[in-house]
Amino acid sequence: MNILLAAFPSNADKGRFIGDTMPPLSLYTLAAVLREKYDNIIILDPNYFCGISIVDFEQCFLDFIANKNIGIIGFSSNTFNWALSQAEGFQVLGQLQMHCLPEFGQ
Repeated sequence: MNILLAAFPSNADKGRFIGDTMPPLSLYTLAAVLREKYDNIIILDPNYFCGISIVDFEQCFLDFIANKNIGIIGFSSNTFNWALSQAEGFQVLGQLQMHCLPEFGQ
């Protein structure tokens, strides 16, 4: 299983994403911690989307994750790119494990 940590671009000009001057250090830090237990950590840096049309963003993201056997996706967002991180729908796999929430397991 692969874990994807993604940060989305927050700057655009004339309908296209432009590069961020600062890499998402929080994602790289989190990846370093996760690598102690998991081998397959993929980081999607926002600069990957440089030059991509805002309209084509969703398809570009889907193309990136296609065939990568990603089991977990973590999104990093801020005020400027919050809308890009919102899913129109999601699929819940498994069920709520009450032993993880002892205060509710009574």
